[in-house]
Amino acid sequence: MRTLGLEAAALQCMLERATALYPQEACGLLVGRAGRVEQALTCLNRATDRRVGYLIDPEDYLHIEQQVANAGRQVVGAWHSHPHGDAVPSETDRQLAWPDWHYLILGFRGRLPSQCRAWILNESAFEEEIIQP
Repeated sequence: MRTLGLEAAALQCMLERATALYPQEACGLLVGRAGRVEQALTCLNRATDRRVGYLIDPEDYLHIEQQVANAGRQVVGAWHSHPHGDAVPSETDRQLAWPDWHYLILGFRGRLPSQCRAWILNESAFEEEIIQP
């Protein structure tokens, strides 16, 4: 199983945003370098129904992509919350996923996030990654 490094501050950013937007899905981009998430950035969710889906705002994506490229880093994936379920990718998540990107999903129990799991698309299926500090 592959591993993914995750800075504590990045996890904290995701937890705070997901909690604040409950019961809607929160989302954003993951910034770092090969196999390591150094920063989680929040984005506007442009999905039609934000309670059950996410769509990262295209303008947010372009702005972040340019900003991190200028700093010598890269967007390495995306994150989002599942405010009504587990941190497991849905079929919609799989259909919209990009190869070689890391996907962090926050699952909820009640009104609070209870788990964070990492996934990467391997051909047509998600493979779970082990999160390390």
